[in-house]
Amino acid sequence: MMPGAVCPLTGSFTGWGIDYGLQHMQVAVGARPGIVKDWQVTAWAYGHLFLNLSGNVVMSSAVLGSTVEQTAQSLCGRLVPELKPFPPQALWRRVLNTAKLLRYCLRAPTVVEQFARELQEFRIDEKPDSIAMCEELVGKSAFFDHAMAVHIQSSALSGFLCSIVENMVSGRSNDSTQQEQGETVRLLAGASGVESAVMLEELDKLIDRIAAHPDAQQRFQQASIADALAWLSGAPDIAPAYAAFLRTNGHRGYRELCMRDPAWRDEPAPLIQSMQAAVHARLVTGGHAPLQTHTIDWPSLSRGLRWALPKAHDAIRRREQTKSQLVEVAHRFKRGFYHLGQLLQSQGALPDADLVNFFSVAELPEFVAAPSAEAVANAVARREALAYQQRFEFPGDFRGHTAPLEARTIDNSDGVLHGAPPRAAWWKASPASPTRWRKRHSCNRGKS
Repeated sequence: MMPGAVCPLTGSFTGWGIDYGLQHMQVAVGARPGIVKDWQVTAWAYGHLFLNLSGNVVMSSAVLGSTVEQTAQSLCGRLVPELKPFPPQALWRRVLNTAKLLRYCLRAPTVVEQFARELQEFRIDEKPDSIAMCEELVGKSAFFDHAMAVHIQSSALSGFLCSIVENMVSGRSNDSTQQEQGETVRLLAGASGVESAVMLEELDKLIDRIAAHPDAQQRFQQASIADALAWLSGAPDIAPAYAAFLRTNGHRGYRELCMRDPAWRDEPAPLIQSMQAAVHARLVTGGHAPLQTHTIDWPSLSRGLRWALPKAHDAIRRREQTKSQLVEVAHRFKRGFYHLGQLLQSQGALPDADLVNFFSVAELPEFVAAPSAEAVANAVARREALAYQQRFEFPGDFRGHTAPLEARTIDNSDGVLHGAPPRAAWWKASPASPTRWRKRHSCNRGKS
């Protein structure tokens, strides 16, 4: 979800929001006594965000049925033998916490409905001066944390029901086979009306419409991005569909929760570039394979699956709805922070508006109140360092403090096989802190 290095504003704003949302879940079910400002579940180093595996396994000591192995499988897609559980809470407390977890999951629909109403009322006003604008953003930043907590609660219910479906398919509470996992995925993929899937369907129809236009190749596919966008926005038979797509999905984009990466609505170039490639593929092949919607033979399912699967589908739709809402909140904040950057530039405090992204949220109020050349120079240095940090690669999981892997010369000659040896010996040789970490990759198995 957040691959590569991120600017300090994103690290401090989005990174903390993720930590807050996960802490909120753990506190709600009794795994932690309270939310603390010290990061517990995530980390930020060398410009990159990481997941704290040890911070995530506190659930296994607090809730019945939750294990370190399940946590590792969920977050890493495999077991992490070196990851150790915390001492278990008393049995009566684990029973109580399990009931709290069930209540936390089952309350998700109500919480999501309430949040939809809150989002309708939420505004970030563009203030005329930098001090007022900074106060507006910092004062309302808790709403982003709240949006993250709502999305994680929605995701928890989805994960809970999807696990029930998998257990029903396999007939066991764990250790389902690959074939059983595949059947579970097929059944879950039969959910209709999932917002992220609907977005792709709408984009597919728009691309089909463009490819069928007689001017598509010259005026769109082969044109510069600026000329393609001008044609797309002005063609009478195409422009309304494009505008409608942006109205619904314009808050989405690459690294959607990054405060520096613009949404499609604000900077459509990445979207246009992808659409040009898709139109080219349509023109070359003469068509495309339509998006597949899995059909489900409901009468052939067991009574339990006929009961559980619709509920799992509802939860998947709700999870994608709250993901979109979270991105919408992030979009409003990134617009607000950019406006703050413009104000600081106009008053001579920053050489350009983009530099606002290279202050942490905590640093901004002091700088806005009393801009300094030293702070500007520090922000400039951070921006210059970001491109260097983007090249860093890290071990998939590690203990204690991490460091980027050293660049290696790769032998690409014929007959050379590249691979990774087992890392158990590396782990055993590391007596450092027991805390385990995992780099956040874009796939990350759908986790927030």
